[in-house]
Amino acid sequence: MSTHPNRLAAALGMLAAGFALCVFADDAKPSPAAVAKARGECAQQKHRVKALEAANADDAKVAAARLDWEHACDRAQALIDAAAGHAAAPAPTGDTPAQGQ
Repeated sequence: MSTHPNRLAAALGMLAAGFALCVFADDAKPSPAAVAKARGECAQQKHRVKALEAANADDAKVAAARLDWEHACDRAQALIDAAAGHAAAPAPTGDTPAQGQ
């Protein structure tokens, strides 16, 4: 069974985000540069999804890109919350990037 590079990258990103949340749970706040980088990655993934949709890419590629977008934005939001000193919010129930925003 082969592992798709994007899936592997997404899994590693989630692992890194989880590690970052554990590190920031000790009252250390993420730097503004770390927050900006995460927000940039979220925006970059959004543009990638929009480009794939505009190019009528196959559904599997679009779905994988949406998953990457969602993970990048979740990580960015977690860092924003940590920087602001907010507790992690419950999972959203409305529109998310995976649902077509």
